[in-house]
Amino acid sequence: MCTISSCTKKDVDFESKDTIEFTGHIESFSDFFVAKLLNDENLDIALTIIGSGRDDLNLNASTSEFTLPNNKLDIEISKWDRSVRNHFSNDAITVGEEPVKVEKWTSISGKVTMSISDVNTDTEAPNETTYRISIELQHVVFENEEGEQKVIEKLNIKNAFVDWLPG
Repeated sequence: MCTISSCTKKDVDFESKDTIEFTGHIESFSDFFVAKLLNDENLDIALTIIGSGRDDLNLNASTSEFTLPNNKLDIEISKWDRSVRNHFSNDAITVGEEPVKVEKWTSISGKVTMSISDVNTDTEAPNETTYRISIELQHVVFENEEGEQKVIEKLNIKNAFVDWLPG
């Protein structure tokens, strides 16, 4: 939390709103991890959606619906001490220069629908599978350690490219 004297405009905008709209940059990879930044002015606030994998969640071209909380989905809003743009998918992070998470809002209720397309298991690397994932959040409520809540009424992430290369 910020105090009035230490807040920047972007902090006040996030802290003062109960309903949050994420419009920023998307990063996606693995099987699966999707991150969306709040907006171009708030590169230190991210929504992350981590799933237990497309096979484990039985994802396919048909829409699958999940109710939160769900043990196979980890969805949170996090605030960091600096920008996290390109942080999540960066394999070359300098030790000691990693952003530090300073606040976390965990999803406690809501609905998530997902589907995948363009699954490609026939790649040069034998363990690599690529696909596109579409995710819709509907009235997802997030809560921090103090019991304060934020809501994402509706958010669509369309055709985020996901790839997986273990090891």
